[in-house]
Amino acid sequence: MTLTIEERSCKPLAILIHPGSPNDTKIFDDMLSELKRRRILKKWQLILCDRGFYSLENYLIGINKYEIVLFIFPKKKPSLITLIERIQNPLEYYTEEKYKNQRYEKLKQKLFSLLPKWEDFRRRRWKIEEFFKFIKIELKLKEIHAYTKRAVYKHVYLNVFLMGIMINTGYREIEEITNLLNFT
Repeated sequence: MTLTIEERSCKPLAILIHPGSPNDTKIFDDMLSELKRRRILKKWQLILCDRGFYSLENYLIGINKYEIVLFIFPKKKPSLITLIERIQNPLEYYTEEKYKNQRYEKLKQKLFSLLPKWEDFRRRRWKIEEFFKFIKIELKLKEIHAYTKRAVYKHVYLNVFLMGIMINTGYREIEEITNLLNFT
């Protein structure tokens, strides 16, 4: 399951369920296309991603295909020089008319100005990690015991829907929701 949430409110935005356990780097484009289809993804938007999505290819997809600034938390601190050297514009950039303006260069500049400051985003990232940890452990989404595709979908969608309802009713912190679960 791949779940996209809004950073400040932790409201679920999109869910994709995949058979098996595909690598995050391979499903990245699917998730962004789903967000674009729902008109949630906007140009020049900053997207925070889990370190499982860390790939130079995903940076290129974000900049060149969706025109967003992608901020992927690395498994280890990346070399900024390496990223600058490897993140290049596509060949069409130099030949097609739609690429004549400087938006791709500006997106890359914004990305390269943010990358050295990735430590500043740790607190924001921690809140998201706590949300996912809560969903996996407390709502039992880490291991789903279901035998049909429909049963898996029902289990996942109902739990994420429940989480969205709890957030909409005012439970903004994970501690509040945990206390609610312990209420008998």
